[in-house]
Amino acid sequence: MDEPVLPVPPIGDNPFDTKKKYSTQKYIPSSENYVSPSPKGHVTFDDSNNNGRYCIGSREHMFEIDLSKSSDWKIQLLNDPRNIRTVAIAKGRREIEEIVDARKYDGSSRIGRPNIGQAAVLLNENGYWAAIKVLGFKDDTRSVDHDEVCFDYVKKTYGSPSFVR
Repeated sequence: MDEPVLPVPPIGDNPFDTKKKYSTQKYIPSSENYVSPSPKGHVTFDDSNNNGRYCIGSREHMFEIDLSKSSDWKIQLLNDPRNIRTVAIAKGRREIEEIVDARKYDGSSRIGRPNIGQAAVLLNENGYWAAIKVLGFKDDTRSVDHDEVCFDYVKKTYGSPSFVR
């Protein structure tokens, strides 16, 4: 009877209630062919599949890149995915490492059209930056047998808009 009264410990998360946890994940790729979680890399994929979308990064550092055909030397980069806030062409920059401040490029349009060899920047919904450099693409409506996009990318994991090494 002279036992001390201790407060009841708080109840933990319900292990059967996973709906909320997974409902915040906005993009679940249909195949590992369309995902690259590394902070930088080289990507070649068939943009006629997966709705032209390719995911770099994961969690708050994720960028769902949306690409589509434009012309013989340009490709369209769209800000349509939910986790992409802006896309912009890094005018005058052919190398990702030349981008001193990604914030200075105009991301007011829904579509950016980088040339082959040109860099572009993306800002995701969490305030992180990524840059891509379009290396080339193939279009099966222009005398090749398959569609393909090839690009290098770097994503910043600490929020900096600078890609200078």
